[in-house]
Amino acid sequence: MKERAPTLRSFAVAALVPLLEKLSLQLEDLRTEEDIECLHKARVSTRRLRASLSLFAPCFPSGEAKRWKKAVTRITALLGEARDLDVQMESVEEELRATGDRERPGLARLLLRLSRRREKLQRRICAALDGRDIREPLDEMLDGLREAVRKDILERDDSPSFALCADEIRAHVADVLSFDGFVRNPASIKELHDLRKAVKRLRYALEIFEPLSAGLLRPFIERLKALQDLLGEIHDCDVWLDFLPRFLEEEAARTLKYYGHVRVFPPLKTGILAFMEKKRTLRGEDFGCFLDEWGRLGKEAFWDNLNTAAETLRAYRGEEGADHS
Repeated sequence: MKERAPTLRSFAVAALVPLLEKLSLQLEDLRTEEDIECLHKARVSTRRLRASLSLFAPCFPSGEAKRWKKAVTRITALLGEARDLDVQMESVEEELRATGDRERPGLARLLLRLSRRREKLQRRICAALDGRDIREPLDEMLDGLREAVRKDILERDDSPSFALCADEIRAHVADVLSFDGFVRNPASIKELHDLRKAVKRLRYALEIFEPLSAGLLRPFIERLKALQDLLGEIHDCDVWLDFLPRFLEEEAARTLKYYGHVRVFPPLKTGILAFMEKKRTLRGEDFGCFLDEWGRLGKEAFWDNLNTAAETLRAYRGEEGADHS
């Protein structure tokens, strides 16, 4: 018996449903799990789901994928601040274990402030997870995808062709390369952060389409992950270098309000300034590593080779006509 070849729409549903089911379970775990990796995994799932909805938007009725993506974006934003605080707290705890006595008071105060913010945020997250704004859109999305299968929508002939996969990858590569004029300037903080997001979107697209590529996309995914990690390290340092001066100002104001003077503040300031200097040094080192890798990718014709590999998806036909009797 001959099976009908898979359509891009059927491939989209097969990719989206597991992501959605995994996210639903992870959000349930967030109510009880104390492991920060639980939140990280849920946040990654929302980002992968958003990327998939963007890629597969033409496969669904007009506006439906956009509405679903908007709902997932709300969840991503909710979890994002908490994840950022978790990462910051981990960094401070690591520094506390490695630092000397002079720096400890300031770092301990910093950790205290971050911990209190995180506790308040956890209460907000739990309240949101119990509300209708999170659960209902996810249920609606899952019902919509299952309904598409039940009503045999996937058997219609209007599913976009697999050429869309190659076009999407090419568009994401062009987006990444549009930052080439900024990357050699270490002061391009916003552009480097935007480049990181563009690299991440490209990587997610490759991971989603990788099952169609017979392994051709896998090496590109690994290199992009390494590039994304370098840009992530730079961004983390930039966040600290922006946050710590403001933290010092706010803490000085708190000290003055509580004691009526700031004579007890210098011991707190010592550790924060030392931590800030470490982040500034690390940022310079990470930026140098990033520039080296960016240069290597250009010399190796990485981007042209990726576009060539993506072209193999344009004519994907699955197993159309195969005899499975």
